Amino acid sequence: MPSKRERNGKKLWVAQVNRKGFRKEKICQDKDSALAWELEVRQLLKSGIPHDDILRGLDAGMEPEAIRGWLDKEKTPTVSLLEWATGYLDHAILTVSKGMHNEKRSILSRFLKQHGQPKASVQSLTVGQVYDYLQSQAKNRSGNAANKDRTHLGAAWNWGMKYDKCPGPNPFLKVDKFHHDKKHHYMPPFEDFFKVVQVADPQDAVLLWTYFHTAGRRQEVLNLKWDDIDFARQRLRLFTRKRKGGNLEADWVDMTDELTAMLLDHKKSAISEWVFIMRSKGKGYLEPFLTGRKKWPKALCKSAGVKPFGCHGIRALTATTLANGDIPMVAIKQHLRHKNVNTTEAYVRGVASIRPHLRVLEGGSSKKRDVA
Repeated sequence: MPSKRERNGKKLWVAQVNRKGFRKEKICQDKDSALAWELEVRQLLKSGIPHDDILRGLDAGMEPEAIRGWLDKEKTPTVSLLEWATGYLDHAILTVSKGMHNEKRSILSRFLKQHGQPKASVQSLTVGQVYDYLQSQAKNRSGNAANKDRTHLGAAWNWGMKYDKCPGPNPFLKVDKFHHDKKHHYMPPFEDFFKVVQVADPQDAVLLWTYFHTAGRRQEVLNLKWDDIDFARQRLRLFTRKRKGGNLEADWVDMTDELTAMLLDHKKSAISEWVFIMRSKGKGYLEPFLTGRKKWPKALCKSAGVKPFGCHGIRALTATTLANGDIPMVAIKQHLRHKNVNTTEAYVRGVASIRPHLRVLEGGSSKKRDVA
């Protein structure tokens, strides 16, 4: 129980807790405060926390209710921002493509450089610091760039939270997305695509038509091996990491008669397990095809005199061609191997007006309709 004590003519209360091997007192202004302090200390002693740790906290001037959190934080291994970023990149190299890994590394490096304190603990990072960084990216680059950084940095922090390296909540995802203009990959008109095919060498032409007929992504088609083509069933197998978790998964894609014939003819000159290869003077055959040809097919576009487009532009051209052919969106979604039809709809551009189809709605004003 607290005891009364007089000091310099002023009455004070002394809170005291005595246990075997434990003794601690505290001067309080009134009896209620002294009683509350004694109760909180006794509860700490019953909690299983070592008495020496409780004494360390009290001797440091801490209130009893703050000691638990202090000890938890003290026992939690401190991870620096640099260690967090390095650990995530080591994880990502096993789960994403090489190109995506390079993009993540660039984003994390930019963040650490601007933050300026790579050795600071992850616990020290505040939402305000994250907001300042992302806002600077929005101003100096674009809202799209800031949102991309937000997504990748948020994913890295979620990884850290999952494996008890970072505290929650996620400071990157607490920052709202920035206003941005939605941009699409440039989709060439079919006439321009065909002009590029006409100036391409035989292998490049087959590769371009493979992109068009399969709507495959850039690296998926380049990684094709002859074992991935089932001519009997007219289908080919594309491997992708565009799935949750980044696992490598295979999808079988149906081939048209035209593409089947092209690939059968192309196989007659095959000298490698890869479907598309690149020849290099003095170095034999470099595999796969795009080794050293990162500007393909944009360099071909220049030769054909058309606006440059990439492999994703061809993917959009395929989706739009199918839509203009009255192919149901769900079927286009299946061919593009999307999980969500909304994603597929973003690939369809400039579809012809639906005005002719609206005729089924006409005639209502001139007819008498029975109302149930």
